[in-house]
Amino acid sequence: LLGIGGGLVMVPLLAGGLGMPLKRTLGTSLLAIVALVVPGTVVHAALGHIDVGIGLALAVGAIPGARVGAALALGAKERTLRLVIGGGLLAISVGYAVDQAATMLGR
Repeated sequence: LLGIGGGLVMVPLLAGGLGMPLKRTLGTSLLAIVALVVPGTVVHAALGHIDVGIGLALAVGAIPGARVGAALALGAKERTLRLVIGGGLLAISVGYAVDQAATMLGR
């Protein structure tokens, strides 16, 4: 539904639940995401739910960004990766909680 299962669901489950090293977790999560993204993209394309122009514009930034992110992750220590990813997940969780609280309070 949100398209964020790789980062918010798989990474914590693989790293925390299975005790997988974070670099292996990130790679494994990316492989699983590819398996989910391809059929999802085909379905959304068939339904006419894709704005090709915006998608290509996003890809222009995402492709080099992914290369830079992968290089940084490969060069980082396990502890540093855990702190960065954990901090990011915490920030996203707080953002969702604040948004939900605002919705519940009618703001």
